[in-house]
Amino acid sequence: NSNFTQLGFVAGTFGGATTANPFETTVGFNWDNATLALARNPQALVDQFNLVLAGGALPKAITDRIVTAVNAMHANTATTFNTNDLERVRSAFYLTVSIPQGAIQK
Repeated sequence: NSNFTQLGFVAGTFGGATTANPFETTVGFNWDNATLALARNPQALVDQFNLVLAGGALPKAITDRIVTAVNAMHANTATTFNTNDLERVRSAFYLTVSIPQGAIQK
């Protein structure tokens, strides 16, 4: 569902110019359905972000804490993606890049 895939920065929308194409004025991430699907499997989501964002350098103690945090968030039980999935992805992303091992590009 495209309503849930576009976001600005990590959790908000930024735009200012007027144009018919929002991608010309929005800075942010575009989560695809494959990434949103990982929201329902927090361990797989964290493992993916660990690999892609931290080159697999996150210690197990850290990934376990992120998984616990994502598991504590409200889960989506619907067959389509919704804001619960998006919030889980956003949170896992933010937590991964906000620690030193995730903030240093590999």
